[in-house]
Amino acid sequence: MKKLVVVSILIVAVVFGLVAYATADTVVYPGAGAPNQSASGSVTVRAVVNPKLTLSLTTPDAAQTLDFGSLNPGDDPAAKAVGILVSSNKAFAIDKAVAGNDLVTVFGMTMSYAPGLGVATGAKGQNVSFTDSYDIPAVAWTVNPGTYVDTVTYTVTQN
Repeated sequence: MKKLVVVSILIVAVVFGLVAYATADTVVYPGAGAPNQSASGSVTVRAVVNPKLTLSLTTPDAAQTLDFGSLNPGDDPAAKAVGILVSSNKAFAIDKAVAGNDLVTVFGMTMSYAPGLGVATGAKGQNVSFTDSYDIPAVAWTVNPGTYVDTVTYTVTQN
């Protein structure tokens, strides 16, 4: 019986507490309805904008690649480009890292953005567009036959 009484008291306390909380925002002024009476209350309006960052990379070849194909000594392939599209509501910087470095050291390939330079530092907005161009000069006769692959990682960081 003691348990039932204690539980009943707790339930009544919770119910009254909820009713008191639910009516806590009601403002009643004595004499409301009389001429020239007024009542007012205030509400705080609040919104929080979260940081958001997106990065999209597009390449002319399938599977996020720049494929210069099979080359012969003396071939001078056309440059290829990576499209970089960033949306950020904070200032950002783009960096890139090249893993391998075969194409630069073996072929003397040039890139429009050198790795680690913080390209676009301070940029901000939706669909901010950049192009990173890769150009292999004419293949020298001294280049050994083989497959040369580098991986380039683009990193966008909000400041």
